[in-house]
Amino acid sequence: ISELVRIIEDPQTGRSVREALREKFRLVLIDEFQDTDSQQWKIFDKTFCTKEDSTTRSLIMVGDPKQAIYRFRGADIRAYLSAVSESSIQRRRMSNNFRTDEALIDCMNQLLRGFTFGDVAIPYIQVASKAKCPKGALENGGAPFQVRWVPRHLELLGSKGEPVVPKVQPFVAKDVANHVVQLLNEGLITEEREGATRRVRPGDICVLVRNHDHAKPILAALKERNIPVIQNKVDSVLNSEAADQLELLLNVLSSHRDTRIVSSITASWFVDKSWMNLTDRKSTRLNSS
Repeated sequence: ISELVRIIEDPQTGRSVREALREKFRLVLIDEFQDTDSQQWKIFDKTFCTKEDSTTRSLIMVGDPKQAIYRFRGADIRAYLSAVSESSIQRRRMSNNFRTDEALIDCMNQLLRGFTFGDVAIPYIQVASKAKCPKGALENGGAPFQVRWVPRHLELLGSKGEPVVPKVQPFVAKDVANHVVQLLNEGLITEEREGATRRVRPGDICVLVRNHDHAKPILAALKERNIPVIQNKVDSVLNSEAADQLELLLNVLSSHRDTRIVSSITASWFVDKSWMNLTDRKSTRLNSS
């Protein structure tokens, strides 16, 4: 990316490169724009948000800037703020929510009215519910928006009087697990405005946590209550077992004349025979292949 930025900005060749890109791409759509960093935005800004070409071009950016403040996937909030500061940019805001229960939307609209997310250019947008389900589609689950807390008992506090996370986590996990049990035992959902009511299922429930360490006590508490649960891990594919297996295979292919390295393939996903059971002729043929 940095090399492309250098080419775009080059005083000798940059203009011709930008002109070629504008000629090739008459319409540019950037989805998930909140994941754009400053270097990436430079490319689009200098190429498509410029007055050096009078031909009409369209650059459309779709995204949720509120997500950029968490820096997911390298997102940079400064890129968004730079983009919306362009005088040529026309902003459109979505005012309908098709996923969320109307009762919860009403709560969020009241709670976050007038709130901004780190900058006046990122305000909370009041939205209306267009969900197919009726208002209050979940019955016997309590209020649609709840704030729950652990009392500041002395045994949970550190030397400075602040709660100690490892001491508090088990109580939070227990409360979450008990609430899940309540939902499964008593909760009812109406999925369509004129539809029938059904029981809450484990697959209807999702618990969001900040990191994997925070998930561990909640997983343990749910399993103690015999509630089926899975953990979605958002980790690099390079840290997976599959990546290790592929690395092993590539090492074998690049060192096929080294018997010791080739023999390691028998401990992988790719071979179901032991190297020790191969005859010298077979091993020679395998090496040569």
